[in-house]
Amino acid sequence: PVLGLSLLPSAESLAPFSTAGNVAFAGAFVAVLWYGYQSTGPIGPMDEYTYFDTGGLSTFFGTAIFTITAHCESIAIEHSLKPSARKAYPRTLDATFAAV
Repeated sequence: PVLGLSLLPSAESLAPFSTAGNVAFAGAFVAVLWYGYQSTGPIGPMDEYTYFDTGGLSTFFGTAIFTITAHCESIAIEHSLKPSARKAYPRTLDATFAAV
């Protein structure tokens, strides 16, 4: 299946599936959190866990979600651009990720 996708001459035909990808990503994220919540027993105070620093956990999830969401949306954004603006889109996307 992946080889077939790589042979597409243009990604325009995949643009409608971008929203479905975002929904699937959100569903997978919720499923992982729900499974983790259901499969754990009572948890004590986080101060007792010296091997795990929760200080950067929110930053990790925020960065991961931003990165994955940007990849899911890039096809839809590029598809909505005029052909003259599509040439500059990859450089603009790279500059945005570099700045963030």
